Amino acid sequence: MTERKDVHIPLILFGLDGRRFAIRVAHVLEVAAMVALDSLMSEENAYIGLANRHGHPLPIYDLRTLMHLAPGKLGVDSLFIVCQSDENLVGFVVDDIHQVIYIDPEDLTPITSNSPAIKEVASYEGQLIQIIAPGPLLAALAHSHNDRRQVDAVDAGVKL
Repeated sequence: MTERKDVHIPLILFGLDGRRFAIRVAHVLEVAAMVALDSLMSEENAYIGLANRHGHPLPIYDLRTLMHLAPGKLGVDSLFIVCQSDENLVGFVVDDIHQVIYIDPEDLTPITSNSPAIKEVASYEGQLIQIIAPGPLLAALAHSHNDRRQVDAVDAGVKL
């Protein structure tokens, strides 16, 4: 008889507006301190600017704004999480980083929410932790950008 090994899911636990959220460690490349950003004109208020990550541009977003919370204040002590989904890299500014936690799969519950980014919650230390899935969040951002480009192209008399 084979022995069943317990498999725990690692999550990086962080804070936004006094609430605790998490992202699966499998989607996280690194946690970094705020760096100088090249600011580009954007109508999207969640977009903060571009960081230079090892010679490549990294778009940085305020995760508070993306989660429909009050925008955070940026400073030299701000932190961002570099996430990857498929080939897309993005940085999400968070209020603070707590720790890496390990969740038993039975403590994860799939949910339906208004946010495309929240697909499951975890029970941890008696609290529910909303787990952010970068893939759907990045897809929603890309869809938002494509919609805006189509409107701009129609206004210019051009079809994309």
